[in-house]
Amino acid sequence: MAKSKSKLDNFITKVRTDYTPRSDKFEVTFTIPGVDKQDSYIFTVMCEEAQLPGLSATNVPYKLGPWTEFRNQNVEFLAQDAVFTFISDGNFEIRNAFESWIGRTVDPYNKEASYYDLIKGQIDIAVLDNQNNIRTEYQLQDAIPKLINITPLAWSNTGHIRISVSFAAKKWTKKVGNSERNPQDELAGRLRGRIFSGRAGNILERILGL
Repeated sequence: MAKSKSKLDNFITKVRTDYTPRSDKFEVTFTIPGVDKQDSYIFTVMCEEAQLPGLSATNVPYKLGPWTEFRNQNVEFLAQDAVFTFISDGNFEIRNAFESWIGRTVDPYNKEASYYDLIKGQIDIAVLDNQNNIRTEYQLQDAIPKLINITPLAWSNTGHIRISVSFAAKKWTKKVGNSERNPQDELAGRLRGRIFSGRAGNILERILGL
């Protein structure tokens, strides 16, 4: 009878010998147009919850004779609904800043849209270890706020007021250590390796001058 390739002891050894990231060890830095980095430090301190971006593949059916296979046709950056939650400060400076930012994208009264380059920002999400060292860092580029969620108030709730803001970003990059990685560049590198592998690939490289 076949046996499992992994055991509970393997998991325990892996966890004890290697670092496993915790979801509560992170730091978010916001680069907001028109706001100094020193003034934006409050967003980093009061950010209670963040989300790491993802990738979304468009999977379509592909007919191969009598068979139907599903293959990826396109890959998009999944950063259109990244939600960040903040504990509100006493003067509502955080909410006021995001209200001002989202108000500059499109005027809510005359519906006039602003130039994209004047309203886009940047969000850096750092995953930390127990010594507060940055293990992995994600950067959301060309980010703009798209939703300031309704903030509930209730007599029965004695907790902190929280502010949830949703962002849409054009793309994201990942930095591991001192090296920056782009998901599309990694995919293109693997694809190029397959195309130019072997003798035929060497000939094709010389023809194309690569």
